[in-house]
Amino acid sequence: MKISRLTWKTFLTVEPVLFLCACAFFMNIPLQKQFIYSKFSQKVGFPYSLQKDEIHGEMNAVKNDTMKKLENEVQTLSSNFDSLNVPSQLLPSLIMGLFIGPWTDIGGRKPAILASVTGAIIEALFVIGVVYFELSLYLILVGKLFNGLSGFFGSLTQASFSYISDTTETSLVSTRLAILQLVIFTGGFLGQAFSGIIMSRFGFLSPCLIILVLSLAAFSYSLYSVPESLPRTDHSHSLFTTGSFTRLIQVFTNSRPSSQRWNLLVLVLLNTIYFIVAMGTRSVNILYLMRSPISLSPTLLGAYTALRFLMEGLGGIIGVVVLKKYLKEENVIRVGFLSLGLSMTWLGFVANKEQAFTVPVVGSICGILMPTIKGMAANIVTIQEKGSMFTAITGIEGLSMIIGSLLCNTMYVYFSSTGKPGLVFVFFGTLSLLSIFIVSILQKPKEE
Repeated sequence: MKISRLTWKTFLTVEPVLFLCACAFFMNIPLQKQFIYSKFSQKVGFPYSLQKDEIHGEMNAVKNDTMKKLENEVQTLSSNFDSLNVPSQLLPSLIMGLFIGPWTDIGGRKPAILASVTGAIIEALFVIGVVYFELSLYLILVGKLFNGLSGFFGSLTQASFSYISDTTETSLVSTRLAILQLVIFTGGFLGQAFSGIIMSRFGFLSPCLIILVLSLAAFSYSLYSVPESLPRTDHSHSLFTTGSFTRLIQVFTNSRPSSQRWNLLVLVLLNTIYFIVAMGTRSVNILYLMRSPISLSPTLLGAYTALRFLMEGLGGIIGVVVLKKYLKEENVIRVGFLSLGLSMTWLGFVANKEQAFTVPVVGSICGILMPTIKGMAANIVTIQEKGSMFTAITGIEGLSMIIGSLLCNTMYVYFSSTGKPGLVFVFFGTLSLLSIFIVSILQKPKEE
């Protein structure tokens, strides 16, 4: 029986798993970025210290051509490494997700959740090895490859979204997805907030061990406390079949009433733009905040990313609950893209730490985009198509993040060489603002 009323027991299935995994996953992002940055800093002789109030320590005040040249070199090396970092994980996860997602419609959601968490455990072990034994940075890419082959965080969220759609009444899907997003953002908030503090006090190894423990806890909870949401009608169903691709294509080709097929395609396009802008730029966002004149320390960088996650999480749940009472869903999406576009554009002009911390506040309402768009899409397809639909969307999201990351890193290196690195965020902010007009091509359902 589907859930028709939300109670505290409602949120004891996939929500704790997503919370633990989000905490580990988002703690891992600044950890790896700063670890890689520190290694390249050592390589070129640029001053770096986890204990200083500012990331460049006492040398931050020294404004000479040599230091500026070294800083640009470290930024370029880190950005180029990130250009390998993102595809090494997202490409295999994109491919595997095309098989895993449709399979969950028959084989169940729980196996996909367990597989994704297993991949996170394997990556954590690789990172611990690199940090503790001072091995090659490229072994981190190997760990990411294994994580990607397990489906990565995208398959975890896809299976969780499908799980919620399976077990929740249609009228409550958007609300529960928004709450799940808040759970993810809360986990991300705590992971990011404590990552900088732990790194500053104990170095890089301690947060690596915490990430491993969190991932193991998520696996244990998934295994013993999360019931399957669908009956497994065919236990012998193979994972690698052409039928998986057929079901993905059918999501967009199946006959639907009125203009629903068109609206589904437009919603996918809007979601793609959101991921290119919001997710594809996040690694460069960290590099930008680490460079002078902003120069956020690990603690402040953790506080910044934590604030961003908190604001987007709160903005998502409050926006869905409050704005949908007064605005149509199309206008809710417009408000979200307006918030995202203004925050990205403003980020390109910030010149100090105080201004940097206003960016998450400006962008807080963009948290409504993902639950609103996916909720609208979920209400278009049938329950038998939900897993395939979320898989298709997750795959497109992964491709969007790769495209956004490669484009953003390339543009960042170029604009850094011209002395105006912030222009890359102005570009992506403009792209977000243009999306406001794309919403207008959504068609109203015709009377049947």
